[in-house]
Amino acid sequence: MKDRTPNLHSRLNTVLAKIEPSSLQESVSELFSRLIELLDYLNLLESCLKSDETLLNSHVIFKSLHEKAKALIANIEKAKQAEGLSSALDGLYDSTIFAFNHELKRVRTLTILNSEQPLEQMRTEFARAHGLLRNCTQQTIISISVNFDASITGGQLFDDFKLKLEQSIVLCEALSILNERVSRAESLRDLDSYFALIEGLTMFESFMHYLMFRDWAEVQRFVEDIAAARTEFQLWPLLKQFATYLDTLHSHVMMRSVLHNHPLQQSTVRL
Repeated sequence: MKDRTPNLHSRLNTVLAKIEPSSLQESVSELFSRLIELLDYLNLLESCLKSDETLLNSHVIFKSLHEKAKALIANIEKAKQAEGLSSALDGLYDSTIFAFNHELKRVRTLTILNSEQPLEQMRTEFARAHGLLRNCTQQTIISISVNFDASITGGQLFDDFKLKLEQSIVLCEALSILNERVSRAESLRDLDSYFALIEGLTMFESFMHYLMFRDWAEVQRFVEDIAAARTEFQLWPLLKQFATYLDTLHSHVMMRSVLHNHPLQQSTVRL
């Protein structure tokens, strides 16, 4: 396990000291404890993925993670009733519940061992799910902390600046590609461009966990509405709205601190 838990505990205790009333502080402290417990399980899972022998036991850890995450969601629902809860924190809790439920759909199938699956394929699927859950858990801790202390940064809580930079770059590229496909479908209005867009939407779901939680539901709504459109009169206005939304989303990603003074800020990414 990487030696970063003591620093995390110390930072979170500093955040908790700023919270009033005491009932709200207690509920946030309980959430932090559950989130740190999830990180401990994720650290254990990371270790198990390194050897073939322990890899075969990873589904047991995924089962525990699934149960712990469900318990966390129930705890967040309870925390929404805490005295002194602000509208911003209430919205953050709703976004967090949506995000964890979204990722648990991917994890559920990994709680049962498929002994016929090749080990490398198993390792790839497990590693991907591990990354999704870790990102989800870390982002929750960061978002709650910033809600009470705006000076807190992800880099202060987690030693993964390089990873966040790489994720932000990939997200910018994915947003650019998707926006290009939306614009092409809106311009050409033919079946080829439409199917290319649908393929692009499916691919983008693989990068959604790099977005802030608050954006997940809106992106999902656009994806569902576009897929459900049955006539041109339903589809074209949606594409125009989605293109505008993607431009805004891209601008917000470019404002992330990890991209400060990065070359991406001087150029438009296209693949």
